[in-house]
Amino acid sequence: MKTDYGADGEIHIEGLWCQRGSRSVLEGVDLRASRGETVALIGPSGGGKSSLLRCLNGLNSFQRGAIRIGGDPLLPHGKTPNGVLKRVRTRLGMIFQDYRLFPHLNVLANVMEGPLSVLGSTVHEARVLAEKLLDRVGLGQFAKARPESLSGGQQQRVAIARALAMKPIGLLCDEITAALDPQLKGEVLSLLEDLRCDGLALLMVTHEIGFARRAADKVVILDGGKIIEEGTAEEVLDRPRSERSRDFLKKVMA
Repeated sequence: MKTDYGADGEIHIEGLWCQRGSRSVLEGVDLRASRGETVALIGPSGGGKSSLLRCLNGLNSFQRGAIRIGGDPLLPHGKTPNGVLKRVRTRLGMIFQDYRLFPHLNVLANVMEGPLSVLGSTVHEARVLAEKLLDRVGLGQFAKARPESLSGGQQQRVAIARALAMKPIGLLCDEITAALDPQLKGEVLSLLEDLRCDGLALLMVTHEIGFARRAADKVVILDGGKIIEEGTAEEVLDRPRSERSRDFLKKVMA
């Protein structure tokens, strides 16, 4: 059954250029992600993958191009109005490799915090939603635990529940399994595959080629700030068109 996580909409990126100092980290990127679609962003380190996610969530400014999140535009040079920026950040949950949970709050309070402080939910509404989401990620029994008492995989699932509590249209996942051992990594990736069925757009920076092949509707290779390959997993991973893509995939799939 689909869960209504928020307003209808897509993620549109057109001609995106982002500079850090004098260096271009994104050069003319065009990309679209729809509700219920998983996009795997792969490529060499420093290719612009994390910068792209941070631009989408308004954490990095960009110099040229257009971004629309569920109909809301982000403006170049950090000129997006605060109200629009706040709305975009509720529509796109950002999940990081290092979890970023509040250490002084228990698991339940971590998940309740966004609805209480940003969405204006009542304590009862926030608690009911948080309990439902913790059950959803398989951690209902840990509601009163502090984050430091959990495994890395459990903390990452709490972070996912916290992002879902904002009722987003999509999740931005930045190498969220990189620090996990294989078993815990599998737990998190399995949850992400499950969430795809709920109508969320998932944009995931990953080195997990097996996950990209199994679960991604679209695979994008970013290198040097440019998209050098885009298509289905079969097209990109099995029949890459460019020499740069073939070289990269040969290294990671060896």
